[in-house]
Amino acid sequence: MISAEHRDGSLEFPLADIRGARDGPTVAIITGMHGGEYSGPLAAMRLVQRTDPDALAGRLLVVPVLSTQAFMLRTMQLSPIDEREMHYVWPGNPAGTISPAGSSRVRSRMSAWRKSRSTPACVAREQVEFICDRA
Repeated sequence: MISAEHRDGSLEFPLADIRGARDGPTVAIITGMHGGEYSGPLAAMRLVQRTDPDALAGRLLVVPVLSTQAFMLRTMQLSPIDEREMHYVWPGNPAGTISPAGSSRVRSRMSAWRKSRSTPACVAREQVEFICDRA
């Protein structure tokens, strides 16, 4: 779980962290940027359930639902707290309202994980945009 306190409420994002039996790259997958998206979180949860750590080289990080408040309250697009859309505030702003602050928190955690490894890492967001570090 990725969590932090914010002036507008609690920031909480589910996180699956699967470490493979062998060294290798880190891949991070983030889905559920909109509260009405169910296929991405479902695919992410199935990936987590079906991934065998013994067969994995590297590390797999999965945030199945980024817009947790919208997802839990079943609002289609906007956060029910600040009426912002996670997709449009990515990569976020730690001093912003809860949506940009949440995006920033997840992004900074992903960056910290990538910087702690000497192997390449990628972040795949639901919109099929890859953010990779090759250093």
